[in-house]
Amino acid sequence: GVRPGLSASAALALLPELELLPREPQREERLLSKLAGLALEFTPCVSIVRPAALLLEIGGSLKLFGDANSLRRRILDALGERGPVARNAIAPTARAACWLAYAQNGARILDRVVLAGRLGELRVAGLPWPEGRRRTLQEMGVDRLSDCVRLPRDGLTRRLGQGRTQA
Repeated sequence: GVRPGLSASAALALLPELELLPREPQREERLLSKLAGLALEFTPCVSIVRPAALLLEIGGSLKLFGDANSLRRRILDALGERGPVARNAIAPTARAACWLAYAQNGARILDRVVLAGRLGELRVAGLPWPEGRRRTLQEMGVDRLSDCVRLPRDGLTRRLGQGRTQA
């Protein structure tokens, strides 16, 4: 039951033996930079996304390393030897890959036609959005991303703020 976004007290209520450690942003930054350098072995296009994610553009690397699953396994094995690799996803866009890695670890979507439907299935509670935004959406009865699409854009923008309704 412990999941990202859960408060410390709620996580401890579910798992009393859970050990909570303070974040160390400088150490995280050094590790991300190190892992980004290692990822260059697989693709020349590596980006660090704050606070703690790496994006790798792998389309150009597939011919060299095999299919998407083989390449993912090689990357995870290589990076996992040098640091924690907690979540991953493959998607046609960077934002989709981030959301999928957060909400459906290990997801693999290669076809853009399938992407919108799969993203629509994602639960708002499982996305890497600020708690206030998730709570506002849930109070509006929005449980999944597909529910957002059904709402009037102007009302959604008014509640969430300008720029928060862009895909």
